[in-house]
Amino acid sequence: MSLLANLRRVGVLGINRRNAHYSLRWNDRQLYPRVDDKLATKRLCQAAGIPVPRLLAVARHHFEIRELPEQLPNGGSFVLKPAHGAMGNGVLVIAARRGDRLLRPDGRALGLDDLLYHAASILSGLYSLGGQPDVAMVEERLEVHPEFAEIVSGGVPDVRVIVFRGVPVMAMTRLPTLSSAGRANLHQGAVAAGIDLCSGCTIHAARHDQPAVPDRDGQVAAVGCRDSVERPLEHQEQLPVGRRHAEDPGAEHGGERKRDET
Repeated sequence: MSLLANLRRVGVLGINRRNAHYSLRWNDRQLYPRVDDKLATKRLCQAAGIPVPRLLAVARHHFEIRELPEQLPNGGSFVLKPAHGAMGNGVLVIAARRGDRLLRPDGRALGLDDLLYHAASILSGLYSLGGQPDVAMVEERLEVHPEFAEIVSGGVPDVRVIVFRGVPVMAMTRLPTLSSAGRANLHQGAVAAGIDLCSGCTIHAARHDQPAVPDRDGQVAAVGCRDSVERPLEHQEQLPVGRRHAEDPGAEHGGERKRDET
């Protein structure tokens, strides 16, 4: 029996079949802009009372880029990202600012000129879907929950729940690593750990195509995961379309968990 047949037999869904039979069939195409634009999604979440990372600055035109340094926290951390990006491309995480010096989670230093050049690349569409002109947005950088501090590097993990016709069918947590530069994106080298929907605990984990051991005794991902699995059901009417629901149970800021994307 072929590998493809074996995967189908055990219930593994390929990307093409997922898109044709589920994503395209059950999601109204006219609602896609709600989730393809991070700024639009943020506004919807705020209107629905869903906590989101605080927006610090936005640059829609190249002449606005030079104003970004004045809007950023001096000494604080932040994240610069494209509003229409995907797979973590173009996301720049800054762990600390010391005047004109910016420190990344891995300790590498950048100058303000590097930041402005990156923002200009975002506006030019270097990281956007389809290479179209984009918008640069800067958000607060969330802090890692103490329970996750020992298993992540330089970033905040999140939980992703896939809801099909009102029912959660699977969930996972993404754990940043050194190679992912603090980003929880699998394409950038983060660890993916499956979550048992009943217990909220991790079960299997992988990084790229190799098995990984992300946690202590398989239980650490239980921090906030049960709540994150149930919460998507509360907001289906406000966000009726989307690839997934993602929250940051590993983040702490003002006593609230922050939603990352939908």
